[in-house]
Amino acid sequence: MLNEEWRSVVGHEGRYEVSNTGRLRSLNYNKTGHVRELRAGSIRRGYPSAEIFNDDGTSRMRTIHSLVAEAFIGQRPGGYTVNHIDGNKRNAAADNLEYCTLSDNRKHAFRVGLQSSKGENHSGHKLTESDVRAVRKMLSDGLRQNLIASKFGVNPSVVSYIKSGRNWSHVI
Repeated sequence: MLNEEWRSVVGHEGRYEVSNTGRLRSLNYNKTGHVRELRAGSIRRGYPSAEIFNDDGTSRMRTIHSLVAEAFIGQRPGGYTVNHIDGNKRNAAADNLEYCTLSDNRKHAFRVGLQSSKGENHSGHKLTESDVRAVRKMLSDGLRQNLIASKFGVNPSVVSYIKSGRNWSHVI
C-alpha cells in the first residue's frame, strides 16, 4: 500500500507490527521466522480484534484500533478511550483515531448519528411507539400503573415516566 508505515505493537516489539492503515502482522509467525499479515479473528462489540501472544505463551485479545492508536498516537492517557473520527468501528487507520474522554466519545456518537437516545432508536428500548400509545390509552382509562407495567413486561417506573412525559415525549 502507498504510504503505509509499520510500527511495533507496544509491549510486543520484535513480535508484532501494526500499520497506519490498520493492518497487523506477526514477525515470527508460528515461530517459523516468517512475516505474516494477521486477520482480525473476531469482532468484539463491533471492533475487529486479534489474539496477541506474550513471550510466555499466554495470549490476550486486543482490538486493532487500540494497537494502532498506541503505536501511532502514543500511550493512552488515564480515563481516555479511542475514538473513531468517522464513526466507522472497522476503520482503524491512524488518521481516523484520537484519544478522548468517555463523555466526549459518547457526545461524538450522538453527533455523528451512531446513537440516539429517543424511543425505538435507543439501544435499551423495550417498548415500541405503538406500545407507548397503548400505555397512554390504558392510563387514560384509569388502569393502575403496576398492571400496565406487568402487561408490557417493564418496570412500573417506565409507565410512570411515560405518564409524566419524562420518556417517550416525542410520541403523540
